[in-house]
Amino acid sequence: MKKLLILLSLAGILIASELKVGNTFDITVENQFDKKVTVGADVKKAIIVFSKDNGHLVRDYLDTQDKNFLQSKNAIYVADISGMPSLIYKFFVKGKLQDSNYPMFLIKEDDMSEKYKSEQNEEKIIVATLDNNKITELKEVSSVNDMVKELD
Repeated sequence: MKKLLILLSLAGILIASELKVGNTFDITVENQFDKKVTVGADVKKAIIVFSKDNGHLVRDYLDTQDKNFLQSKNAIYVADISGMPSLIYKFFVKGKLQDSNYPMFLIKEDDMSEKYKSEQNEEKIIVATLDNNKITELKEVSSVNDMVKELD
């Protein structure tokens, strides 16, 4: 029985999200132009979405903003598209994303997604506050209005 409890505890540690206060958020992924991008130490906020619906909500909002909106907030936008088939992305979605006037950090690999996504956060818009890439605060919000408030 004791061994089972230890095993279950270890399994919980292994599958726990790395998106936690105190952890480092210094991912390197590709942007919508297939260029490698890394979260810089100057980034103060990261908007992170794991679901298609929330991705559309955030993009619809950002598409209406000045092209320097995220930069003015020292913020980045991170979207998990790992569940999207690569052919769909390549032939139908990539061009739309490239039309956006702001950079996107795209999580394309399942293993990267699994590092940060959890049952608790996959249907939320997450605003992470960063200090030299260290997560100092995490807010899970359900609306773009709440997201914008967290950026200020």
